[in-house]
Amino acid sequence: MKTSLSASRALAIFLIGSVLLLSSGCSTTQDLIVEELPSAISKKSLIVHHGADRWYIPVCEINDQILTGKVEVYDQRFEQSSVHIYISPLPTMEFVLGQEATVPLNSIAKIETHDFDAGKTILFLIGAPILIYLVALGLVLLLKQSCPFIYTYNGESYTFAGEIYSGAIHPPLERHDYLRLPELQPDDGEYRIQIANRVKEIQHTNLMELQVYDHPAETEVLLDRRGVPHSLAAMQSPVSAIAPGGCSVLKEVTACDSLVYISDLYTEDAPMLDEVLLTFDRPPEVATAKLVVRAKNSFWLDYMYGEFAALFGDRFSEWQEKQKTRPEEQLRQWSLDQGIPLSLYMDNGGEWEFVDFYHVAGPMAYRDDLLAFELPVDGSGQLRLKLVAGRFFWEIDRIAIDYSDDLELQPTLPPLLSAIDHNGCDVHRLISQDDDLYLDQPEIGDETTIIWKVPATVAGMSRTAVLHSRGHYEIIRNPSGRIDREQLLTFREPEAFIRFSNNRLLELYHLTGN
Repeated sequence: MKTSLSASRALAIFLIGSVLLLSSGCSTTQDLIVEELPSAISKKSLIVHHGADRWYIPVCEINDQILTGKVEVYDQRFEQSSVHIYISPLPTMEFVLGQEATVPLNSIAKIETHDFDAGKTILFLIGAPILIYLVALGLVLLLKQSCPFIYTYNGESYTFAGEIYSGAIHPPLERHDYLRLPELQPDDGEYRIQIANRVKEIQHTNLMELQVYDHPAETEVLLDRRGVPHSLAAMQSPVSAIAPGGCSVLKEVTACDSLVYISDLYTEDAPMLDEVLLTFDRPPEVATAKLVVRAKNSFWLDYMYGEFAALFGDRFSEWQEKQKTRPEEQLRQWSLDQGIPLSLYMDNGGEWEFVDFYHVAGPMAYRDDLLAFELPVDGSGQLRLKLVAGRFFWEIDRIAIDYSDDLELQPTLPPLLSAIDHNGCDVHRLISQDDDLYLDQPEIGDETTIIWKVPATVAGMSRTAVLHSRGHYEIIRNPSGRIDREQLLTFREPEAFIRFSNNRLLELYHLTGN
């Protein structure tokens, strides 16, 4: 391991450590059981997490397995010494400022106590404004290297929707992408989105097509990575979810909320691959299933690609050119062998069988993705699956399965009205078809506004809009120095990139003082 760090690499590692510090605030965390809750709340204030919301209850009591207390305005300062409870998504509860709330203890999914840490607090109070700015700007500019940003117009403003064709970093990896747009709303009979370059890369978009699905209100629509639409009518959470080391992470992956599953960063003897073992109840008559995962990549994965690129020194551009002529399957298999996509395996008669993989999602936003697959023929009452990727490459918010039959779904393709780039030029012909014409966005700040006509609505039906795109992008890196041929040769081996990443994780572990 090198004894010195370049300025950019040192800053990048500092920013990652800063994110960990900011995420833990000014306290150390410990899990509690329900029986320990009365003693804890007698000494500390309470913060209740319900979905994406947080509520502050400074004084509360427990009687007959019911917690009660008056709800007050939440302030992050209250987290310095506090008890946090995470409520299961069901049943639905209401919290109203200034009114008393009641929380049955059997609705609590997780309890944590946060204890004041003077050293962290001093650093936080002095450095938090600077860190917040550096993390917001620095992580994107130093670590982020994946794909165009998509913004949708919600009737009042453009909001960030996600990233498209993540991981397509060489022309042979150009691929189709299907991004659901839940915030897209019609405006004067038009749907509007923006595609923008926000980082140091050159983006080449071949196709931008809007697909509109009208479907029963009690269902959801999600497309798999091949563009096949699926209906979701009866999603079920796993009955168990076990992380490496035997720890249950069921509470982290059963709802779209502030609880997410992330690899254990600080375990020196952690396994090379991160595996989440899942068990689902399986109806005996079903033969197919659809597994929905809401997840995103970590900034750590982007950072590690930069570290990998640095090994080429001033030969990196030469290596990039060679990748343009390599077969797609070879590039795709290398990525799978290195644990970069999220791979799905199924227990088939006691043997783990590879099913499929989820495309890289990018680090900027969680997105829902789906894999449909046939089930083992044994018809047992439970289904065992596992999700596998490199350690700390993915963050998972929710996992659910759906056994319902797919509806007949046909999209409406609204006509493209215009596509105006940042220079005021109409570029609609560049993205209207899957052909040899591309919308190129080579500079940070390049953006194009695209408008489609809103199709007529169908009475009694809900609507889902999906952005179908195709493209690839080039990462701009200018490493210097000599190529490290000896280490680069090791990347021909499976899991070499994971070993490389784990070594850097240990470096971060020691650099940040554990």
